[in-house]
Amino acid sequence: MISALLVSASLAASPPERPAPPPPIDGECAETVGITAGRSLPADLVDGGGNAACGAVAVPLSAYADLLKTEAWGEAIAARYVLDVAHLEFERDWYREELMTSREPQPFWSRPAVTMGAGVVAGVSVVLSAAYALQALE
Repeated sequence: MISALLVSASLAASPPERPAPPPPIDGECAETVGITAGRSLPADLVDGGGNAACGAVAVPLSAYADLLKTEAWGEAIAARYVLDVAHLEFERDWYREELMTSREPQPFWSRPAVTMGAGVVAGVSVVLSAAYALQALE
């Protein structure tokens, strides 16, 4: 469960970079030109014979407006979860550090068997010291 969280957090750490725009295509229109219903096509799009002077795609205005709304929504979502992603990255790094330190060998004196052995030796020495003191009083 934790490993799945760590993997998903590391994958979602930062969004991928925007790809570079493709190189211009031969015969494409040099700039964006608006087309209005009921009017003739702009002179940049039509040559003298009434044929297209350059290649382009006419995108409906509603589709373009939807694209702009989707882009704004994506930026808002990214801004909203920046803090969550930063918190998950912090937790991921903390768990990674804990894992690395738990894999390191423990020093000899901090092992449980050594601590228990030292306690037994200290207890026996206290009992022997008390017995010697009581024997000296007699």
